[in-house]
Amino acid sequence: MKYIYGTYKPEKVNYPEFAEKHGFGGNIVKKHMLYRLITEENIFSLSCEKGIMREDSGIFPIAVSEVSEIIRKYEKCTANKLFSDYAPLIPCKYDITEEFADFGSPEELVRRLADFHTKRGCGEFALYKGFRIRSDGSLMPVKIFDPITFDDIFCYENQLEALEANTVSFMEGKPARNTLLFGARGTGKSSSVKALINKYFDRGLRLIEVLKDDISLLPELMPVLSERNFKFIVFIDDLSFEAEETSYKHLKSVLEGSAEVKPGNVIFYATSNRRHIIAEKWDDRGDISQKGEMHTADQINEKISLSDRFGLKLTFTRPGQKEFIEIVKGIARNSGIEITDSLIAAAKAYELGAGGFSGRVARQFIESIICGGETL
Repeated sequence: MKYIYGTYKPEKVNYPEFAEKHGFGGNIVKKHMLYRLITEENIFSLSCEKGIMREDSGIFPIAVSEVSEIIRKYEKCTANKLFSDYAPLIPCKYDITEEFADFGSPEELVRRLADFHTKRGCGEFALYKGFRIRSDGSLMPVKIFDPITFDDIFCYENQLEALEANTVSFMEGKPARNTLLFGARGTGKSSSVKALINKYFDRGLRLIEVLKDDISLLPELMPVLSERNFKFIVFIDDLSFEAEETSYKHLKSVLEGSAEVKPGNVIFYATSNRRHIIAEKWDDRGDISQKGEMHTADQINEKISLSDRFGLKLTFTRPGQKEFIEIVKGIARNSGIEITDSLIAAAKAYELGAGGFSGRVARQFIESIICGGETL
């Protein structure tokens, strides 16, 4: 009987499919074995993630025994002869199995796995920075995460400082507030949140991206996240509701108001072009609504109360021409492009046909120079 890792049948694995899925090369039989040990969620890896695993516990020697058997099966697998030096069509940039390939004994491998799970966690949460919620409530990893950093965002230093301070407080188990980043499009609201994940990934910060249509799945997701030793930012991008929509009540309940308290390792960050998120109509403010609502003040308060669930509100205003040029200069420096008068003149001309001043337009302008679509 297998108590931790389950049945391992290396002869039954489709190794080319495994290698191409992950971009692994070299001895892919060995890498499949290691990847399975690294990513599996079981009583051993979860105990390490929670920081309660000890070598003198009853689980540790069982893990060593089962890993020893897995190694023996891998070494005897006849597929080793065929897949000892595999070359994938598209090699991956980061092969996690390389960190474990030189293990000397089963005991050493288990200790290294324990150290990895303690520091990074286990399963897909240990490997990926961000996840999206599927329609069935399960999580799908974002395998190519936006690499943006705070060094790529310009002219919003005060907003970034407040956002980062709130996030660090959250990660340290101190009071932190659900945050609404609102303002003009293309000003770096969602980029700021992703930059947080890139900076604090090694400290256990993960992103769960939720679409507006999937907000109703949040109550089922909360217990799942609460059981893990990570800090999760539940991120809702471009959040807004029309006046007649009522699905916003699901989000209100999860943020505050439900009988079940929001897990301490979960915080909500959302971006919106509207400060109060929910659109208001002029007839909402009449003495008596055309729809028959008698108590219009209660109706308005009901809509504004969702915004009130976000204790921290950060405004990202549209930059003026001066700020726009500073953003262009910053992106140009990061891209190795010389800042000249002709560059500034071209940026101003580009903006006229691109929809106004914003960080997004500035980045698109620099990208057009890099790809040769714009001349100076």
